[in-house]
Formats: sequence, C-alpha cells, structure tokens
Amino acid sequence: MPLNQISIVQAPKPPPHLSQLNLRKQRQRKLAQDVQNEIAQFETNREKLPSSSLRHAGECNQSTDDPRVVSKPVPNSVYIQQIRQRLKEDTLTREQREKRVKDFLKSNLKHIKLSSMQSMKNQKAEGSHYQYPAVQRAADSAEEEMDSQESVKRKAVLAEQEKMARAEEIKWDLDFCKKLDAERDQLKHQKHAVRCKEIVEQIVDLATKVGESRLLLESM
Repeated sequence: MPLNQISIVQAPKPPPHLSQLNLRKQRQRKLAQDVQNEIAQFETNREKLPSSSLRHAGECNQSTDDPRVVSKPVPNSVYIQQIRQRLKEDTLTREQREKRVKDFLKSNLKHIKLSSMQSMKNQKAEGSHYQYPAVQRAADSAEEEMDSQESVKRKAVLAEQEKMARAEEIKWDLDFCKKLDAERDQLKHQKHAVRCKEIVEQIVDLATKVGESRLLLESM
C-alpha cells in the first residue's frame, strides 16, 4: 500500500440499547439534581421565615379548611380606605355631638345670665321708687339667697351633664379602639393563614417530588 494513501477506518457505533440506557441515566441524574436544588431552595426560604410561622403551620393548615375562615383576604389598599372612611365618619359624628353639647351648655348659661341681670334690674328699679321696711328687706335677702342657691344647683347640674357627656365620649373612643384592634388582628390572622397554607403546599409538593425521585432511583 502506498504511504500517501490514507486508509479510512470507521469506529463501531454503540448498540442502541446502550445509548438509551445512558440517556435514561442522564435524565435521572438531572431529575435528582433538580430535586436537590429545590430542597436547598426550600431550606433557604424556611430559614428566612419567622419561627412562629413554622411552629403554627399545622394549625393554620387546619384553620384554612374551616368554612368560617375567609379564604380570600381583603387587599391592604381597600382595608386602609375603609378604615379612613370609618375614621372620617366617626370624627364627623363626634364633632357634631360635641357641638350639640356646647350649644346646650351655652344656651343654659345664657339663660341663667339673663335671668340674673333681669332680677338685678328689677331690684334696682323697685329700690329707686319704694322704701322697703326691714321685713321686706329681709324677705328680699332671703329671695336673693334662694336665687343664689338655685344658680349654684343649675351650675352643678350643667357640670354633671358635661361630665356625663365626656364619659360617654371616652367610652365611645375606647370601644372604637377595641373594634379597630380586633379588625387588625383578623387581617393579620388571614395573612398568616394564607402564608401557612402556601408553606404546607410547598411541603406537600416537595414530598411528592422526593417520592417520585426515589421511585426512579430504585427502578434503575
């Protein structure tokens, strides 16, 4: 054979069943690697979560099955808008109530002042035209004392009414704060329940993938 002549030799191809076996092993290794990556990602996400979320995961999963629990929480923007509207309405109602109380107190004080001024004018007018005897002056003094006592009583009644109105306003404010706290707790519980449900679903999905991976590895 001449030296410048190159002989072409073809390498034998591997049998078809060996190629399929290698391809199957590659797919299984890739699936196992994907599962390991998902496990590592899940562990990273779990470390980022607060401990209370993982501790109550089972309880939250059970609470989501309860029909009494709202499965679709209200968006934050809508909830905040509702709170602002409610605060606005409550503030307007409180201002109107305070205005009515102030008007009532002013009206009563004005009436008392006018009555006192009219009584003083009458006494001065009568004193300028008549000379009262000692008995009449004593009677007038007793009447003035009685009027003074009545004025003190009226002022005490007005003060008591103002005190009661203030106590009612304080009670209303406390009830409103309690109601607002209850609504915030409910919203927080709903968010917590949704988050726990997502965690449980991730756990179930991960367990399913791990089981499938084990079945594939055992069948090799």
